[in-house]
Amino acid sequence: MLLPSYLPYAGWGLLRGPNTYLGDRLAVLSPEIVVWVGHAVAAAGMVMWCWPLAAVVLSGSVRGLNQATLDALRLESGGAVGRWWEVAKLLRGGLLSAAGCVALVVAGSAIPLHVSQVPTYAIELWKAMQLGHDARAVWVASAPLLGVAAVGAWVIARRVMRAGLVGAEVAEGGGSGAWAGVGTVLVWAVSVVVPLGLFAWSLGSWVSVSRFWRQSGAGVVASAEVGVVVGAAVAALMVGTWVCVSDGRAWARRAAGLALGAMLFCGLAPGVLMGAASAAAWGGVGWVRGNAAIVVFTHVARFGFVGVLAGWWVARQETREERWMREMDAGRAAGGWWATRVIPDWAVVVGVAVCAGALSFHEIESTVMVAPPGRQNLAQQMLDMLHYARDEQLSAAAVNLLGIGVLVGLAGAGLVGRGRGRGAGRMG
Repeated sequence: MLLPSYLPYAGWGLLRGPNTYLGDRLAVLSPEIVVWVGHAVAAAGMVMWCWPLAAVVLSGSVRGLNQATLDALRLESGGAVGRWWEVAKLLRGGLLSAAGCVALVVAGSAIPLHVSQVPTYAIELWKAMQLGHDARAVWVASAPLLGVAAVGAWVIARRVMRAGLVGAEVAEGGGSGAWAGVGTVLVWAVSVVVPLGLFAWSLGSWVSVSRFWRQSGAGVVASAEVGVVVGAAVAALMVGTWVCVSDGRAWARRAAGLALGAMLFCGLAPGVLMGAASAAAWGGVGWVRGNAAIVVFTHVARFGFVGVLAGWWVARQETREERWMREMDAGRAAGGWWATRVIPDWAVVVGVAVCAGALSFHEIESTVMVAPPGRQNLAQQMLDMLHYARDEQLSAAAVNLLGIGVLVGLAGAGLVGRGRGRGAGRMG
């Protein structure tokens, strides 16, 4: 999910482009069928982008299945279908949570649904803003989406806070098996590797790859600079949340909980609405509105939940007994906490910064609403390529940006994964 949401849609969509077998076959059919095929590709692209979110949410419930339960199901008659049905019933809470989180993210997403002309509510609001409709009327019309985001943020924050107060260990589960690993690799390949390969295959000339840097290199550098600052700010949010949750006092946890709810709301709200809100809030502040600072502030608001969630996650890895021992040795001094908790898990902090920076680098929806005029704007360039079917330019951009993005994403996920050993499962 650290890669842009348009990757699967645009990559697989090349198979129905001009001078392709599928594209030529569709061209002789009715326009309605062509439109429906585009909608189907967009929906499939969202599935291929969102499945890691569902997997992460569901993983907590899966870890809660102990080996004795799985062994008992294998001994019962009813075959594989009946056994998996029983497992699904045991995981119904996690399945509903995963489906709900994906629905919240998709409800506020505009790309690729906007490009494929799927008439979602978020896209209609975006059109109203671009056409200069009354701002107050647009915000009133956006109340349903904002209400859904608020409810989702409250539910997730409440669950995380309750899990954080319990501090219970998760039971050991069974092994995943070779077939599960093969299936995961195949799904990842279909979602990432194949679309990237299709971009490379569709290139008319590899000269386009180098031409992209001449045309858009300044925009790439500007977006990378914003990503670095956003990553550092989100890492600071993570450390601040970590301090509050590890403090152990009720007011500190309450503050961390409020921050979690606020950041989740900003993350679940449609990106175009967050961009519009940021533009309205900072429109009168010249030193912010006229440069990249407004983009940084907008992206921190949009992706700050990554750092706050990570702060709760790493704080939960310290049991009450470990916290008491730490406070007995070093008190509540920041130096003792920093030396015993942050330094050993430095890779997680860096990984969260890399992940947030990657999300910022690929962000389009909120960026196009706040980017200062006259500055290089990679987000607007990518949106134009998607809109106007500039396949050669889009393929060249994808080969460059996504090739780098895959490496950055794997690096960030790998660094965060180093912190899983002691308690990643406790957030389930």
